[in-house]
Amino acid sequence: MEPRELFPAVLAQFRARRCLLVLDNLESVLATGPQAGRLREEYADYETFLDVVTSAEHRSQVLIMTGKCRPTCTGTACAC
Repeated sequence: MEPRELFPAVLAQFRARRCLLVLDNLESVLATGPQAGRLREEYADYETFLDVVTSAEHRSQVLIMTGKCRPTCTGTACAC
C-alpha cells in the first residue's frame, strides 16, 4: 500500500476523534539551498500529508516541533 492511500483513513480518524499528532525534529528532513523550507524530495509524501491535514476540516491537532526553537501557543495554534 502506498503512503498516499492511507491519507483518507488518517483523515477519517482525525474527523471522528480528537487526535494529537506530534512531529518532532522535522527540520532533519528539510531541503537546503534553492529548495530551503520544503521537505527533501524523498519525503514528498510527508509534505503532501501535511498539506492534507492542515487544509482539511477535522477535530485534531498537528504539532510540529523542532529543537531549534521553543513554541509559543495561543488557543489551538503553536508556532516558533
